[in-house]
Amino acid sequence: MKTYLLTSLIVTFVTLTTAHAQPADLCKMPLAELQAKAAKSEPAAMIELGARLQMGTGLPVDFKAANELFLKAGDLGDGRGYINLGHNYMVGNGVTKDIAKAIELYHRDGALGNGIGYCYLGQNYEFGIGVTKDIKKAREFYEKAANLGNTDAQQALKALDAGK
Repeated sequence: MKTYLLTSLIVTFVTLTTAHAQPADLCKMPLAELQAKAAKSEPAAMIELGARLQMGTGLPVDFKAANELFLKAGDLGDGRGYINLGHNYMVGNGVTKDIAKAIELYHRDGALGNGIGYCYLGQNYEFGIGVTKDIKKAREFYEKAANLGNTDAQQALKALDAGK
């Protein structure tokens, strides 16, 4: 039950903070214009279009198409694509639930120099989600994320220190 609750909290956080963590002009952009930008392989447009597909905003829900866009955006260097796709693997949105694949995608985001993937890896290790619980590894990932400016990881480190 603890793992389920924590996973739900992580998933909620990912959904609220990454799917629409876009410039305001993309969030308000007409669908046809957004689709044209995504067709030109503009990663931010691909992520926004993927989020709209995932949520059914202005078009039918299509997790498969959303996931393809998220992967391509990640492969083009925008780690938010990997985070969104990792979220979908974490819960099974449009793919078979696969926490190991989600963890792999979080690593890929971190390798691009983004703190959020490392922060999620810290959470996985802190709470034993898809991996053996390991506070030392959790701290290592939180530190990597914090060094990249991730404030959630900074707070997690403070919480780990307080729990010593």
